[in-house]
Amino acid sequence: MLFNAAAEWTFWDEFGSRYNFIAVDYLIYTNEVIGNIRESYPVGSILGGVALLSLGIAWVSGTGSGLRTM
Repeated sequence: MLFNAAAEWTFWDEFGSRYNFIAVDYLIYTNEVIGNIRESYPVGSILGGVALLSLGIAWVSGTGSGLRTM
């Protein structure tokens, strides 16, 4: 859910609307789109932030208690 929120946020920032027919073009022209996204956005930082936020939420909610035993 967090990944979708981050994706929709950047989509909104770029195009000023929610997912629409442009998103379908993204599926058709995958290689070109991925190249453009890597050039335009810090993908590693965004995915790392989403991962850290997810781990933090899991830890705070108590479902991440198994993570502390690793």
